[in-house]
Amino acid sequence: MRSMFEAFDCDSITVPSCNKHNSEKNLDDRAIVAFLLKGLYFSLRKGSLTDNILKALVSAHPKLGELKEVNLRPLIRNHRDVLGFPLSHLADTKSVLSWIRQLTAALTWSVLGKSDMSVDWDNAVVLSPQYVRADNMISLDEAAATLKSNKSLEELLNKPSIKWWRGWSAYPKPYPPDIYRFEISFTTTDDFDYFESKNNVRFRHWFYSQFAWYAIFNASESTKIALERSVRKVNEDP
Repeated sequence: MRSMFEAFDCDSITVPSCNKHNSEKNLDDRAIVAFLLKGLYFSLRKGSLTDNILKALVSAHPKLGELKEVNLRPLIRNHRDVLGFPLSHLADTKSVLSWIRQLTAALTWSVLGKSDMSVDWDNAVVLSPQYVRADNMISLDEAAATLKSNKSLEELLNKPSIKWWRGWSAYPKPYPPDIYRFEISFTTTDDFDYFESKNNVRFRHWFYSQFAWYAIFNASESTKIALERSVRKVNEDP
């Protein structure tokens, strides 16, 4: 995530990685950050971005055109009057899912200091109510159905019974929270849903205060307890 904070004086949460995966992740970092930044196009037009987000956009702007994997595309065909602006498009959907899983695994490692081998990271559920998977432009009816489904998903992920705990940040100079922050919730026996009760940990990653991506997975009881202790300490500190 280093490329996300190039314009800011903040520390980093670092975890070990082999050279192969570290170099691959750097390539993904640039593409994902460009994907997210280009997704701010509509908010930029509305004038609803913070000074930090504008600073990040200005800093990254010269590099945004270099990545052919990311572009702007209209979502709905033949209905420009309904959605009169293009959306950020990333050709390789799997890279987004893999990147979110790696980020979640890294944050978990930063608490444990080791890997929880019981976590099947490759099959952790990754989703975003603001993400539409479409290889080509879709019809207005398809878009309406997708947005309705995403709205229902968002309500399910944020129902009142779910307690979200503020996550930790880099130390001593934290990440700007309007650039990146995350929260964690823990599934209880009273909170079963279609993600299945075995998925007992949920991360909610916020990028540029606009985009929420969720990673949902099952962790061992010891890992869950360690994560709970970390977020309780963060939330208890003044």
